[in-house]
Amino acid sequence: AWGRVTQKQLAGGAKRLYLHVFNWPTDGKLTVPVSAKTAKATLLANGKSLDATAAENQITITLPAESPDKPLTDNDRELLQKLVNDFYAGFKGIVKASPNKITDKDWPMVTDGRIVTGKDAATLGLIDQTGTLDDALAKAKELAHIQKAKVIIYTRTGDYKGSAYAHAPVGQGPTQVNMLNLNVDLGDILPRGQSQFLYLWTGFDTQDQ
Repeated sequence: AWGRVTQKQLAGGAKRLYLHVFNWPTDGKLTVPVSAKTAKATLLANGKSLDATAAENQITITLPAESPDKPLTDNDRELLQKLVNDFYAGFKGIVKASPNKITDKDWPMVTDGRIVTGKDAATLGLIDQTGTLDDALAKAKELAHIQKAKVIIYTRTGDYKGSAYAHAPVGQGPTQVNMLNLNVDLGDILPRGQSQFLYLWTGFDTQDQ
């Protein structure tokens, strides 16, 4: 497999496919298994048009010999690692400053980024206790020294509005690097997708180093 595909619905029923190419084809040919009458492809990195041929049940795109995105340099990797380390140190600082009951023996384990269950979190001192939503509401009223309270849920415009006991999260796929922009007339072959704003960092400019 060379990568993944996302899409955007266009006016008139056409769809724009975004091809995320992780493994650049050695033969320069990228095959997309979809049916289309016509196809037009461009590289998002520089806007260069690519030769795209629509045949039965597939589209074949002729790519440059090498990917337009340069590989990460040692300086690039050093910067990314520093960002990870800074976020990690900040996370540990927040946990350390919070009212926790974590023992020195458990500290390295609970701050290494692992996922723990609610029961284990209570045992390790990350949280005070586990419970239901009703338990949380009762505790909030107890701390506020009140007998009755009205639960208010704030939502964004167009978001699902349910009760405090039901929530339908809007699923979003992972952000990927867009390599190709492919416009094809697919009709209703593929399900409707969602457009995204994606940012591509190409690393340091070697001329500036």
